[in-house]
Amino acid sequence: MLNPVLVSSIIKNDVKRVPTCFDALMTPVITPINYINRWYIYSGSSKEACVLALIFINRLKIPIDLCNFHRVFAIANTVATKIHDDDYRSMPYYADVAGIPMYECIYLEQQFLIHIDFDLYVTRECYNFYYNMFFEE
Repeated sequence: MLNPVLVSSIIKNDVKRVPTCFDALMTPVITPINYINRWYIYSGSSKEACVLALIFINRLKIPIDLCNFHRVFAIANTVATKIHDDDYRSMPYYADVAGIPMYECIYLEQQFLIHIDFDLYVTRECYNFYYNMFFEE
């Protein structure tokens, strides 16, 4: 089960700021928790990829709020699944699950990688730290 710390930090950051390419035009109606659950039902991503995605999201260095969470989460998980999971789907499939047009997913994936300086390496210690922080036993 995902720790509620993630959701509380999303809501805390929900203030006016300069928009980024990750912002939706309107705040999505689906809650972050429901979006996460939906993602894992339909995407086929592993729990390990989720942990990697959370690490990558933290490297993004932009405030995550209700306006950008869904898109950042989907793109981070797509990247994490591609690099970690042996069995992953096509970009059109992930775009459909994310509810984002494919051309936009491709652009957001490029921007995401640029924003994290293509830093996809994660140490075992870092992985374990995030796993313990975000998942309850």
